[in-house]
Amino acid sequence: MGLGQNPFGAENDVRHFDRDAHYRRQESQEQRRERRRQRTRGEAVVGDRGRLMDMVILGGALGLVIMLPPFLFSDGAVVREAAKGKVKE
Repeated sequence: MGLGQNPFGAENDVRHFDRDAHYRRQESQEQRRERRRQRTRGEAVVGDRGRLMDMVILGGALGLVIMLPPFLFSDGAVVREAAKGKVKE
């Protein structure tokens, strides 16, 4: 029998194979599959924000983008008058 074909499953029979990294990779793949299955079934996924939280975050960001410019540029009339030479003091 050649390398990797030991019927008794000898340790490190194939020297280039990293068993620990392979195991970690397969575990993470299984976790991703399970999360995807839970999402398609509509179950709550541990560690997942969910659609409601995504909406709250998006709404907050849009609210800041819409509400912030008037506060930053509220003296727009003063700037326009200064450009014309009519500065209030």
